[in-house]
Amino acid sequence: MKIKKLVSLVAILLSFAIVAFTLSPTATAFLDKNGSITLRVTDSQTDKPLKNVAFRLYFVARAYESGNKIRYELIPPYDESKIGIDDLQDASLPIHLAYFAESRSLPYTEKSTDENGNLVFENLTPGLYLIVPAQEIEGCYMPSPFVVSVPEYDTVNKTWVFEVDASPKIIGGIVDGDKDTYISVVKKWKTDKEIPEKITVVLLRDFKEFAKIELNEENNWHYRWDGLSKDFIWSVVESQVPDGYEVYYETSSNTVTIINEHEDFEEPSTEPGTQPGTEPGTGEPTTKPTGPSGTTEPGDDLIHTGQLNWPVPVFAISGLLLFSIGWAILNLGKRESE
Repeated sequence: MKIKKLVSLVAILLSFAIVAFTLSPTATAFLDKNGSITLRVTDSQTDKPLKNVAFRLYFVARAYESGNKIRYELIPPYDESKIGIDDLQDASLPIHLAYFAESRSLPYTEKSTDENGNLVFENLTPGLYLIVPAQEIEGCYMPSPFVVSVPEYDTVNKTWVFEVDASPKIIGGIVDGDKDTYISVVKKWKTDKEIPEKITVVLLRDFKEFAKIELNEENNWHYRWDGLSKDFIWSVVESQVPDGYEVYYETSSNTVTIINEHEDFEEPSTEPGTQPGTEPGTGEPTTKPTGPSGTTEPGDDLIHTGQLNWPVPVFAISGLLLFSIGWAILNLGKRESE
């Protein structure tokens, strides 16, 4: 009888433990909770609020949570863009997402600022959002698109923030008297397979197609546009990423490097006499653009999409309790037989 009572007691405790861990906020901390993005739009030079300025909101990627990290997964059809979203701090990432969204006429939500230069996008599913200006602002430079995560992780208070504040940088007036600029594009490949004969690069003016150029071995995978007016924002994007590749962009001054990395590519081991992180014999970097790797904390390893860490303590405690049951039954059985 003692053994049966003990087994019943431990079974009840085990059930409570499993339910408690299953309902723990670390299990699905924000997957079923919506958030918001608030924009305050002002002239960065005068701090004057800009009213009746329209912005478009695009839902780009779903967010999956584990602990204090987020993994993003592009939703269809953004996954067809083959744009790498490892580095959310890359200034070129929102530009290329905006070009893809506009070229496909993808759905969006549009709102305009009020008298105080504020607007709010509400009831947002956890994920990565692209915000794009829907119009030119008189007397100001065109603001750049940018990405916002809902939620964001507050490293100070160790909590998730669902009501996110974000403000685009809008510059009024002409800052530089020099009216001309240039943009240079360089193509690099990360693959041990045969590369395509050519690729097409699109020059964007204020995020819209302005010109095209083909890059190949004849022009050494490089081109430069000169005489570009500083009244516009200029950028470049690869028109169609080859099958089996993912595209990354690195920007340094007026030069944009487009990197196509094959899905089966593995970084070569460092040879004697070369520095780690460089291509043997060239000194050129072999790593992807650095940054938060799509997580809220740099350097943390990403989990697989949808995988949660919460079952680990549940199964660990369950295992200990089951072991305790077996140990108790075994020892009490021996005592009763003696």
